[in-house]
Amino acid sequence: MKRILLSIGIGLSLCNATAQNQEKTLDDALVTVNQASVTSGIIYERVVQFANLYNFNREPDFDTADYTYFKQALSEMHRASNEVLFINRSALDSLMQQETNHVVPLGILNTDFQLLNYRFEEVQQGGLTYNENTQEFSQIPGQSPFYTLHTTVIAPLVKAIAGTGITYKIDPTYLFQNQQQPIKTLTADFGDGVPRNLINNYNLQTQQIQVNYNTDGDKIATYQIIYEDNTSITTKSSIYFKYQTQIGPKTLSPFCAGDTYKENGRIIADIPFTGYEVNDPTILAEIDYRIFYSENDTGNNQLDNPIIILDGFDPGDKRKIEDCDCGQDLDCAAANKEDGQFNPALHDSMYDFQFFRDSNEDNQNALEKLRAEGFDVIMVNHPTYDTADVNTGEMFTIDGGAYYIESNAMALIKLLQETKSRMATTGSTAQIKLVGPSMGGQISRYALAYMEAMEEQTQDSDNWDHNVSHWVSIDSPHLGANIPLGDQALIFLIKEMLSDDDNDAAEDFYDKQLSSPAAKQQLIEFHRQAPGQSHHHVDQNLLNAQTLLQGFGQDRGNSSFTEHYNNQAINGLPNSNGFPTKSKNLAIINGSLTGSRLSTLPNEDGGFYSYAADGEKVLGVKSFARVKIELPIGNIVFRTHIATLDSHFMSSGANERVAKFYKIPTTKTVKAPNNNQRGNMDNVPGGWFLAQQELADAITGRRSLYLTSNMPDYGTAGTGVIRWFNDNIIGTSATDDTQVRTLNPINSFIPSFSAIAHLNPDQDWNNPLNFDLTCDSNRLTPFDSYYGESINTRHTSFNQDSIDWLIENLKLPNGQVLPPQFPVDRSTFSSPTTMCVGDIVTMGFEDECKVAVQPTYVISDNLAIISRNGYSAQFEALENGPAYVQVILDNGVGPSQSFSRQLYIGTPNLDNAFLTEIDSATFLSIYPANGFCDFVALRINGIERYDLVDEIEMQKLPISASYWDSDQRTGRDNTVGIYPDCNELFRFQVRARNACGWSEWAEFVKDIDNCSNDCSNTNSSGIVSNNFVISPVPASTVIAIDMVQKPEWSFYSKSCSDGLTDIGGTSLCTYFVSLQLYDFSGNQVLNITRHELGTSFDVSHLTTGTYVMHITHAGQTEIHQVPIN
Repeated sequence: MKRILLSIGIGLSLCNATAQNQEKTLDDALVTVNQASVTSGIIYERVVQFANLYNFNREPDFDTADYTYFKQALSEMHRASNEVLFINRSALDSLMQQETNHVVPLGILNTDFQLLNYRFEEVQQGGLTYNENTQEFSQIPGQSPFYTLHTTVIAPLVKAIAGTGITYKIDPTYLFQNQQQPIKTLTADFGDGVPRNLINNYNLQTQQIQVNYNTDGDKIATYQIIYEDNTSITTKSSIYFKYQTQIGPKTLSPFCAGDTYKENGRIIADIPFTGYEVNDPTILAEIDYRIFYSENDTGNNQLDNPIIILDGFDPGDKRKIEDCDCGQDLDCAAANKEDGQFNPALHDSMYDFQFFRDSNEDNQNALEKLRAEGFDVIMVNHPTYDTADVNTGEMFTIDGGAYYIESNAMALIKLLQETKSRMATTGSTAQIKLVGPSMGGQISRYALAYMEAMEEQTQDSDNWDHNVSHWVSIDSPHLGANIPLGDQALIFLIKEMLSDDDNDAAEDFYDKQLSSPAAKQQLIEFHRQAPGQSHHHVDQNLLNAQTLLQGFGQDRGNSSFTEHYNNQAINGLPNSNGFPTKSKNLAIINGSLTGSRLSTLPNEDGGFYSYAADGEKVLGVKSFARVKIELPIGNIVFRTHIATLDSHFMSSGANERVAKFYKIPTTKTVKAPNNNQRGNMDNVPGGWFLAQQELADAITGRRSLYLTSNMPDYGTAGTGVIRWFNDNIIGTSATDDTQVRTLNPINSFIPSFSAIAHLNPDQDWNNPLNFDLTCDSNRLTPFDSYYGESINTRHTSFNQDSIDWLIENLKLPNGQVLPPQFPVDRSTFSSPTTMCVGDIVTMGFEDECKVAVQPTYVISDNLAIISRNGYSAQFEALENGPAYVQVILDNGVGPSQSFSRQLYIGTPNLDNAFLTEIDSATFLSIYPANGFCDFVALRINGIERYDLVDEIEMQKLPISASYWDSDQRTGRDNTVGIYPDCNELFRFQVRARNACGWSEWAEFVKDIDNCSNDCSNTNSSGIVSNNFVISPVPASTVIAIDMVQKPEWSFYSKSCSDGLTDIGGTSLCTYFVSLQLYDFSGNQVLNITRHELGTSFDVSHLTTGTYVMHITHAGQTEIHQVPIN
């Protein structure tokens, strides 16, 4: 498929190397390099070579030029010759202005040019080295510093044309040819299959050639060229053609209104408006509209229940009401084509922006939902039109989509008056609904307030009563809007680096669109170079725009901003602050109301983008071109650097870099401070816009997926600046390797504080707004109700919840609105963590301004509601156990907000508590373990609401023998260490205390089975083991030890009583053992080396506690735990 270079946008028009402020030029950097081989007088790298003439006609599918590409190539060659050869853009445009309408001159550029043999990736393989410190090139001995290439570019010198055919003009005026390789013959086929000689034997044949076409689309001409040396090439050109038998002024296409339920119209204002600037005309503004009659209309086109939806900021009227309007408009169709044909999928119409995704992720259209609800939807577009100054008669072209807000408001007034008149004719008793998205919110606000003031002044309700019951402002900048200063500054540097004269499209964008009346009226941070200083400095007087009448302490910023917002504030009735008072005023805020910087735009990591931090780089682009030099045998291929571009968010106070444009040897940067007391407008909560993405797309020439209508939370009543940059700054770049190395695509466009028209705006705009701003006791917005969410959503976008809220409001009777919908701050709901049985406490929000509706409650069975008081209620605790209060906030439409608070009633409950063994290596033990058993560490888990427990008490049951450290642990410690000497079922009990008292005792058992021997059985009188009887246990004064009748050990007697036996006949012998007693810390407290079995020993001197007794006989040892009281 042919690669057709279309719409370079700013034309990528590039400045010559003579930079401002004595910056070093390429010629300065080449001062020591031999330039004898520069035979053409052109060194391509003197300019930023975005046209990529290195590869035109040399790469497959890179052989077709249109008017924009031709102008770009001509401009580059002119400036690369240090403006010696050919002509600049202004001169070419002057020539074109002298041509007859519908005659299309054919431009021919044919020249050699030299390029640097500098290979930044393999420097020693080239012919030049570059020193960054001195900013100079040096020649590598024995290597050529330059290569020579040749280019021929041919194109019709009109971007698009309508009619039944094209008259091509062949004239030497438009032949731009250097003498190194002149064209000997040139034949052309303009797409009709007829070859025509244009140059024969070096002579251009002056002529006009009429070629008829009967279909729309790109018309491709093919040219066969033979040069002086008999080499030849084939190249092509493109011009967009629209078949049209009659050419007239631009209007809404009747084709789009072919359905019986549609109607087109144009309104011309009755009230003239004069702009702010000295030479601004006094005009009657014009708007186009299309009525989409309701589904209840039955085809009679009767205006019964109208809702008017305005378009927003749209310089150049690129966004038509419907795609078919674009298809019928020559310029719009040419700007939205694919494979040479208009593709409606590429055009973002006002109708397209009515789409949203419902709760099932299916696409729905808000306009069609309104029609289904019985509304007649009137879509209003602000076209580009020609009109006369009412005072002088001089004609002016007005770009309605970027013109003064007040001027467009005058046309809206006329539409409101005509709509009311039509409704009266049909007997409709309904009132008009008016929706103003983005800039449309400013236009509609001014129009309604103006009409109310005029009604009061003239007492003429028939003419001035606007009959609007509900006015809806959708993410409109009532306190200003934001395009990142870094992005503005980067556009400025592009203009500086890429423009060659005052007629360049980059300059047109920066000076006429970014600085259009409507843009200047609304931008808080406005870029201009500081007077008398270099591009490095910004005019700080134009930053941090604000006005006294907005609620700030001063007027500052660009004069259009202050004049506009002061005009808004003094417009309308007294004390209205410029807002309508007869309508119910609603707002939809797309920015976060919780202070969050998180957005709804998915990122590549599976999460979502957040606004970048202060000073963070948000866009980094490097552009390269692949250069291929043909040799007699083989070729040389290397990459050359075109440009590096950066954009940063503003810093937090410091004077830091916000933009950079680098091309050897020139680096241009812009620095700016952030002295805005409200924060950084780039990242305060607000409806987001893809400023950096659009810049990246413009530079790379690739249209982003994010700019299609398949993106998340798309859908709007009229976008503010979508595709502002895309076709106006860089457009489709011809460079074949442009890399976006850093990209955070989004910025805050309409701050939440601005969209809600905050009445106390002189504060940090990062502060949350998640409370009722319409509250009577602390009213902070002029709106009667509003909708907002916790996360930043796309500027002027809808979702299921917001569209439901909006439509339900519009369906309400006149004078009624739903309560505000906002993410309630749950932390402002106070509730206890515990209650005792019988307690009565108040739970609820801090005051009535924390919520917009009275909460309802769902509670657990052990709670009762005693009374309610608006935003709070009294609750009584009925019985022990966990409890909950579910708080439900329902404003009557969409999903309700709800949250639960968990609490605990009564004393602790250990019914579900359980033991968990802890890794002894990580447990802080109090006593050392003995050598016979492993130390055991336990935690009592499962105590309900353990976080509310104040104290835990543990008791070992008497049957348990092992030492433990519970008596050394205090407070809420729910762990215990056991230090066993033998295997046993260790039993103990636990209870817990909270503010309501102690729980019941709960018994636990731990099976200790890792010792080398089992514990002896303990009964009420003593301990009986396999060898001994120890009694009494517990002991108080003495302990006796005797041998069982059939011991397991072998005992050796020291003496026996001759002839004496016991009753069973067993000889009576005396046996001895050694005894040692140890306290729980391992200290030996008693040592008897020879103790006679059957006798006792004194322990009365020992303190109360549990001791470890070691009994040893003939190398055999038995261990017991003996409590002593």
